[in-house]
Amino acid sequence: MNSKNIAAGAALLAGFLMASTAGAYTYTTCGDVKVVWSSGFSMVQNTFSIAPGSSRESALNNAIGRWRGVDGMMDMVSKSATVNSGSSVAILNFQNDVAVVASANIGNNNGLTLMLSDGCFFGGDMEWIEADVMVASNLAPYGPLDETSLVTSGRKTFIHEFGHAHGLGHSQRFDDMRSAQPRPQVGGTGETVDVLPDDAQGGRFLYPSGNSEVNLFATAHRRTSNDKIVTNDTGTFIFCSKGGGSITLNATVGNNGTVDVKQTERWWVSTSGTAYSGGTLIGSWANGTFLANKVKTRQVTFTMPALTPGTYFLYHGVDVLKEVAESREDDNNVREVVKIQVNNC
Repeated sequence: MNSKNIAAGAALLAGFLMASTAGAYTYTTCGDVKVVWSSGFSMVQNTFSIAPGSSRESALNNAIGRWRGVDGMMDMVSKSATVNSGSSVAILNFQNDVAVVASANIGNNNGLTLMLSDGCFFGGDMEWIEADVMVASNLAPYGPLDETSLVTSGRKTFIHEFGHAHGLGHSQRFDDMRSAQPRPQVGGTGETVDVLPDDAQGGRFLYPSGNSEVNLFATAHRRTSNDKIVTNDTGTFIFCSKGGGSITLNATVGNNGTVDVKQTERWWVSTSGTAYSGGTLIGSWANGTFLANKVKTRQVTFTMPALTPGTYFLYHGVDVLKEVAESREDDNNVREVVKIQVNNC
């Protein structure tokens, strides 16, 4: 697919964009005033590159749905009833296009979003008037991701680029607005790609709705001290069937909401790779408090119970007693990457 005028558009924009930082997110300012859309904006799907019913369209729809799903921000983005079926995308035509393009056409990047404003004037009078989102065609998968995987994903890239379309810049934390993949995921058997706490906080700052939100999630990933996204633990733990051995784990919990939450966590094991409830309890943590818009990784140590010899999967669950009503309940339990081998001894 030929995306014309990209280089010219990027050069035009570079002249007036300035990034400001507030906490864990970045955004564009004009005279110290945040630059935002004056009202909701709709994206025109390019059906030549994003076929209806395809995994690419699923990724596009998911990105729109996840950003609209942040309760504390306004529903800004939507998909237009109009489509573009042509083999090219025009820049600076006052239409918000979204397409999948050859990586070579966007500087060999995974994605690129070009933003056009009406200019920066005195008093900070500047608004976005066009966003063109392009995602590289060589990314996979565009469909749902396994909760434990850390891959360069088209699905994650759509989430990231739609953050730019709202006006957010890059932020190197446990978030989708990281400048490079891999990017972390939430737990669960369904959709593991979501807007994360720092992303949501930035969206609420740009487009506050005033709505409060409660949402905890468990994740199999953590951010290291040198800013890498890795799995909480790797490899196989080996124990005797009689029990009594000690296991130390990294555990990561995110609070995607606007209020601090106190709840109870549990860790359990099962020979089933889909035992998101049940299994054999190995440890718990009661009355743990997680702060709004934060992700926290800590180490926990438990004594292993007696288990039948075999290979086990490890699970971690938050709000297991259903102590709080959340905006999303399907991301509370996660299967960790590690295995536990129990031998007859």
